[in-house]
Amino acid sequence: MTTMHTMESDLFARLGDSLEPAQPLVARQTARVPFWDRVTSSLGLGPIPATKVVITAAVVAEARRLTASSDVLTPAEQVARAKVQRRAVRRLERRLSGPVEKKVARLKTVFARINLLSDVIGQLERSPLVGPDGERLSPEQALEAHDALEQVVAESVRDGSQQHLISRGARKRKEIAMLAIDLPVFLLAMFGLLNVSLRKVFTGDTASVVMAVTAVVFAVLGTVLLAVVMRTMGRRHRRFKDRSGSVRASGSMRGTVVVEQVVLALVLVAAATVMAVRLYVEGRAAEAPMALVVSLAVMFALLLGVSAYINYISELQDGSDITDRVRHLSVQLLGREQNLRALHDARALLMEEAGIVIAALQRLIDAAIERSSQMVTASTSDRAIAMARSYIGRTDPLPAPALSSPRMSRIERQAAALAEHHQVVKAQLSADPTKEA
Repeated sequence: MTTMHTMESDLFARLGDSLEPAQPLVARQTARVPFWDRVTSSLGLGPIPATKVVITAAVVAEARRLTASSDVLTPAEQVARAKVQRRAVRRLERRLSGPVEKKVARLKTVFARINLLSDVIGQLERSPLVGPDGERLSPEQALEAHDALEQVVAESVRDGSQQHLISRGARKRKEIAMLAIDLPVFLLAMFGLLNVSLRKVFTGDTASVVMAVTAVVFAVLGTVLLAVVMRTMGRRHRRFKDRSGSVRASGSMRGTVVVEQVVLALVLVAAATVMAVRLYVEGRAAEAPMALVVSLAVMFALLLGVSAYINYISELQDGSDITDRVRHLSVQLLGREQNLRALHDARALLMEEAGIVIAALQRLIDAAIERSSQMVTASTSDRAIAMARSYIGRTDPLPAPALSSPRMSRIERQAAALAEHHQVVKAQLSADPTKEA
């Protein structure tokens, strides 16, 4: 029985020891600022800032009357911090007013450009395209027609047809080469026809210069007209090509095509004849051997005729009416796609720019608030409050400074609204790139 009583006594003794505080708190009712701390602080030796001895004593005295909360300042502490906090708020507003207004204006400009690009993209998405015959086609109709015609061409080529084959190579260089061949021929003929003397031209004879210029003009005109006629008729005859690539018109167009081919042949013969006659006349006047004169006349006549024929046949063999339609629709669709891609890329860059500006704006606000908070927390007022709390026996940290004002609230709301708007626009464009910002 005695042993059990002893065990219970030991147990209660241990429990009592564990419930006792390790360090007893200072009773707030007896808290005071030590006399020597007042004296040394008044002399500037600390621990209280010299100008805050009175407010420190007021905070300690207040603690004897009030039960303070750990997350808010007491009235006396608020009075101690009020002045420096007002200065920090004014400084914060001065730091933010100019830079923030500039960034907000820039953001509004960026969002306005995003809205404009979205409008343009939406209009381009809905805009009709021009078909091969000048008809209005929706983008879907144009793509459907293009694919259908492309399928026809692919099947025809697979079956061995030459109707839709397109000539390869540098067509523009061929055209320039043909013009370069025809021009000297016509120029020589015109010089001979107008009896232009090159010796008089270089000596400055006015009449000879005028005649030389006239010869050049008619030579260029004849060269260009011959090339244009041949290429135009070759392009026109594409629609009458058969599987072998030959011109086979049928029905009411058969007679028209035959007449056109005859006229083209006559034009070639006339141009070749002019060249041959001119060389023959010049050769006879120079008393050259007849065999040489005839050979040169025939050769240059053939060169002229062949160059014109090459212009005609190069256009004739450059596809067909169906490939022309495919090419027309391809140009329309490709141009639309390139424009849309460029607009989407430009809008994406603007979205990235908006994100960068918003991040910079938020960093600017955060940095300014942090510097202003440090201005308060490192002030003599906060040091005095901390010392007063130590005399009271409180070790909880001081609440963060309340750097609020109507202007600061407006700035923070504006920055938050812009950031939210950017996220909303980004989500909309991710879901549907054609939506407006």
